[in-house]
Amino acid sequence: MSNYILDASAILALLNNEPGSAKVISVLTEAAMSSVNLSEVIARFADSGMSETEIR
Repeated sequence: MSNYILDASAILALLNNEPGSAKVISVLTEAAMSSVNLSEVIARFADSGMSETEIR
C-alpha cells in the first residue's frame, strides 16, 4: 500500500526541478500515481514536442 498519491503536477515539478521537487523525491519510493495522472504527464510531454522515443 502506498503512503502517498502523486498527481501530474508533482511529477512535472520534479522533472522541471521546480519548488516542491525535493519533497516529491523524498516520498517517491512510497508513492503511487493513477493512470489518469500518468497520461496527463505523457500528454504534456507530447504537447511540448517530445517524440514517443523521448517520452518512453
